[in-house]
Formats: sequence, C-alpha cells, structure tokens
Amino acid sequence: MRVFKVTWVKETGTALELINNLSIDIILIDLSVTNDKSTVFVQQILQNSPTAFIILLGSTNNRAIAMQTIAQGAYDVIDKQCLGKNWLVRILGYNLLRAEDFKFKQGSTKTLYRICNTSRLGIMVSDLFGSIIYTNGTFNRITGYSAAKPLRHHWTARIGYEDRMRLLREWQDAQKDDQFICSDVCLLHQYKQECEIRITGTPIDKLEKSYGYIVTVEGLTEQVNKAKLMSPFTKNKAKFLPATTAQLTLDAMSDAILSTDINSKVLYMNHAASLLTVWEHHEAVGCLLTDIFNIKESATAGSADSTLSQSQRYELTIDCILIRKDGVELQIEESARSIVNELGQNIGAVFIFRDVTQSQLNVLKMTHLAQHDPLTELPNRLLFEERLNQAIVLAKRHNKKLAVLYLDIDLFKEINDLHGHELGDKLLCSVAKRMTDAVRLSDTVCRQGGDEFLILLSEIEHTNDAATFCRKLLHSLIEPHQIKDKKISLQMSIGICIFPHDGEINDHKDSEEKLSDVLIDHADKAMYQAKLRGHDGYQFFT
Repeated sequence: MRVFKVTWVKETGTALELINNLSIDIILIDLSVTNDKSTVFVQQILQNSPTAFIILLGSTNNRAIAMQTIAQGAYDVIDKQCLGKNWLVRILGYNLLRAEDFKFKQGSTKTLYRICNTSRLGIMVSDLFGSIIYTNGTFNRITGYSAAKPLRHHWTARIGYEDRMRLLREWQDAQKDDQFICSDVCLLHQYKQECEIRITGTPIDKLEKSYGYIVTVEGLTEQVNKAKLMSPFTKNKAKFLPATTAQLTLDAMSDAILSTDINSKVLYMNHAASLLTVWEHHEAVGCLLTDIFNIKESATAGSADSTLSQSQRYELTIDCILIRKDGVELQIEESARSIVNELGQNIGAVFIFRDVTQSQLNVLKMTHLAQHDPLTELPNRLLFEERLNQAIVLAKRHNKKLAVLYLDIDLFKEINDLHGHELGDKLLCSVAKRMTDAVRLSDTVCRQGGDEFLILLSEIEHTNDAATFCRKLLHSLIEPHQIKDKKISLQMSIGICIFPHDGEINDHKDSEEKLSDVLIDHADKAMYQAKLRGHDGYQFFT
C-alpha cells in the first residue's frame, strides 16, 4: 500500500512555489479557481516540472477551458458533479497505473536501443501520458538532452509555448483521423539556445489500441537551405486554403486535374476531369488510374503503360488520345508529375490534361488564314512562293519545265466604280473559281492582291503548253459572269515566264527562294507588255 500526502492551496503562486520545492506526484486543479488562467498555469507547471501528472476538476460550465488545458498538457478532467465519496483515492490510483505502465515499457528499451541508436534521425518513444521512455543518441544530441537523461520528461517540455499549443492541436486532430503529424517547431536547447526541429509522430498500436507514441526528430538549424528546398514547411507553418475553398478553386479551373496514390488509385478529380472522362467523382475515386484515365498511343506519345509509369516519376508533357467512359476518343495534352510529401517520399502523382481538339482546329484555321486570301480562299503570295520553290526543285530533278503566269483584270477599277465594291468582290471570287477549275491538282492559283492573280503550272513538257493553257483560260474568263441580277464581262492580260528557257539549263547564281521572286517579277513585266499590245491577251517574257 502507498501513502499519499495531500496539500491544499488556493493561490497559483503558492502552488508553483510548492511544485518547485517539493517532489509532487499528482496535481489537482479546480477549474473554478483558476478559470481562464488554467492553460497558462499548466504551462508554468510543466516548464518547472515536466513530469507532473495533472488532473482537472471541472463542470459543464468550463468544458471549453478544460479542453484547452488538456491540449496544453493536462491528463484528464473529472466532472465534480459525478464525484463519489472515494474520488480522491480513485484519482491517486491514476498515478499507480501510470507507474506500472512506465515500468512495462521501460523493459523494452534495450532492444529498442540496439535497433534505433544507429539511426541518423532522432527517435523518441513515449507512453500514453507523453512521458519519454526511450530516446536514441541522435534525439538527445538534437534536443539537447545529451547532458541530462530525458526519461519521465514530457516530450513537448522544451518546445516553445506557441509551437507547443499548435503541435498538441495537430496531434489531437491526427489521432482523430488516424494520421501521422509532421510539423516544424522551435525548441529551447539545454544551453538556452533556440533551434528549429522537424517532428514526425504517430501512435503505436497494439491490438488496435494505442499504448504509446513514437516521434522522430530532424534538426533544421544546420540544414536551413536543404529544408527550404525539400519541404514547404517553415517555422511559421504554411497556411493552406480550407478544403472547401481549395475544392471550389480546382473545380473552377478549365484544365482537368486528377490525382492518384502511390498504387495508381484515383484520389481526386475536379469538375473538368469529370466532364472530359465522363466519370463522376464518386465513381472514379478508388478505381485504378488506367480505368478512368484510359489513354492510347498517338503520333507523339509512347505506349499508355510507359507514359503512366513515367508520369509518376517525372514531369512531362505529351499529346495522347483519351478514351472516355462512353468510348469517344479525344485528343488531349497531358502533363504529369510526382506528388512528394514533407519527407521527400513519392506518395502519388497528379495529372493535368486538356482537350486540344479545338486548339488543333484553331491552329489549322490560323495556318490557313496565314497562307490564304480571306476573300477568295486562294493561296496567298507566301504559300505560292513556297510551292514555286518546291516546283523549281522538281523541275530540275525531273528535267521538266514550269510556267509562272501573272494575270490582271483589265479596267477593273471602272467595274468597281460602276457597280460598287461589293459586286467587285463577288466578281473576283467568280474569276478565282474559274481559274481553279481550269488548272490541274498539281498546279496552284494565287491571289496576288487587288485584281492580280498568279498561276503556277508545274512540270510542263513544252513552252507551247503554257500558251495553250492561256488561250483556254482566257476563253473561260471572258464568258459573262452572273453576279446577282447582272452579267459582267471582263478581259484579262497574262504575262508568262518559263523556267528554264528552251534549250537552256538554269545557271542562276542566286538561291532558289530568290529565283522564285525573279520568275514572278519576269511574269509581271510580261503581263504589262501584254496590256500594251491590247487587252485580253498573253505575252511571254523575253
């Protein structure tokens, strides 16, 4: 049997003086006496006596203060309205159970020491009450316990007040969700120096019941730069958006976002991802990534399996084809990268993808606009020169000829002035269509600008082939054009430049791009010679 001596005091100052001068086993605090100063009082007690075992006496009126005080380090609260006649004996029994629990756990420290003492991380094991029952050498060095044994001290005793309060709140939240905690705190070293440490802790389970805690500690003071690079946590812990705000933000994004765990099971997908994959969020969560994010090879992507495996390790961007839940295929652009936790461990992957079908259509449209005349839809001068350069190469290779025709509508200004620009535009479109109908698929018709056109006749056999074509074309163009309720007749002048000239091999010293400009310029000069000879005719450049 153990005998306890009970001392009653009414002032916190007197209580602190007794605690500093005497060996106290259990401290009972009546919350109706300390009121809102209870948390500060407990903090003062633990600073002077880290092993103190604190029990609170309270009622429903001060439940909130009781919870804050327990978070500060008190062990339990007992409702004064439920006390029996042996209540004091029952409370003192807590300490006996606590001592037995401590002896039980202390017996395993030798084995634990052999396993953990070589670790480069600080390791500490505590009992259910937070008292330290084992530490390795690294923990002692980092925390400053190397000169004094830490056993029976509360493991948070040397952590700064604000960090300690935050850490205890995080610890309680982690216990509710059965999660570990990882937090950076400021520690008061034995030499009264402050140092930053990173604490990672989790309950130790035995038969599905916690019977202690294991905490690892990493010193940050000597590794500030490394810590900043490896983790988003700092002394002042990062403030994250509330979960609801973060989800609303992700759902508002136009890009599809999907995340997985390390086993490639879907954890989250935003609204855009649901729309693209046609999978509802509640259907997708828990499924394998390959079932939800079903992609196949495209021209620029490797196999789906290799893409997914690489995406979990590297950051990359690929074009691939997404097969939706309903079987529809979409061309998408995807980027992926690993998700790394605070310890630098790979815990999953996040995929960001978007439908690029419309983007590709827009690119094609922009390319078309850049290379075609907006009125007639004919190739413009830029595209014409590109095709002319290719035709020059083929003409040399195949020992063929080509012809560049420069066409101008005679007296087009008078037509515009007489009938208006709207009718003039429609007349240009009609002329363009007749020219296109007259040429081969290998030839090119171009609107040079205004009422001027260019035609490339590629790989012709003889110079006379160009003359024959011009006669047929002129016959087609002079036929009246039906524009709304009017019939418009016109005449054309055509200049022709042949490459190479009859009986000659081209010896032009300039580049082929420059040669194309020369050929067009020569055809232009021949066209003006045709105008001087009279309307509705053609002229070769000489």
